[in-house]
Amino acid sequence: DLTVDLAKAKGFEVDARSFEENLLKQKDRSREARQTVAYDPEKIRTAHTAAHLLNAALKRVLGFQVHQMGQKIEVKTFRHDFNFERKLTPEELLQVEQLVNDAIAKDLPVKVEQTTFEKARSLGAEALFEEKYQSVEKVTIYRIGPDPKTGEYASQELCGGPHARATGELKRFKIIKEEAVSAGVRRIRGEV
Repeated sequence: DLTVDLAKAKGFEVDARSFEENLLKQKDRSREARQTVAYDPEKIRTAHTAAHLLNAALKRVLGFQVHQMGQKIEVKTFRHDFNFERKLTPEELLQVEQLVNDAIAKDLPVKVEQTTFEKARSLGAEALFEEKYQSVEKVTIYRIGPDPKTGEYASQELCGGPHARATGELKRFKIIKEEAVSAGVRRIRGEV
């Protein structure tokens, strides 16, 4: 309305109908572009795989009492919630980030296997919602590795995917932010 009034005062006329039509077309193009990016399977796979590596790195740096409490995978970024009582030091954050990037540099294979929940747990696989997995006949375990030098797996988790085929697809990992979510729960925002 303001644009129409200002244009009229200057002796111009606004084609409101064309404006509305073009505005709707632009909104549609914008929505389609967002959906294309949001569902790019390649980017989702790399972020999902990075989240697994981050979870394993946190355990190595902070202790095996640390467990994933939640996660949200987005395009190229993700957030990872975990139980821990205090803010991580800059040195701990750097160490976690370096462990993830070391696994990426090794270009470790990401293998998927169907097995029973009991066997997956005996292999040391992490599971966010154990009660969900206990009631199913077969579970899917993603194993990153093994490292050719040590024979150890970088990560073993029950998950529904999708994941990269090898860690080298991730290129690099960066911790964007570490913050408190609630008492005893921290959040790391990561980017690949």
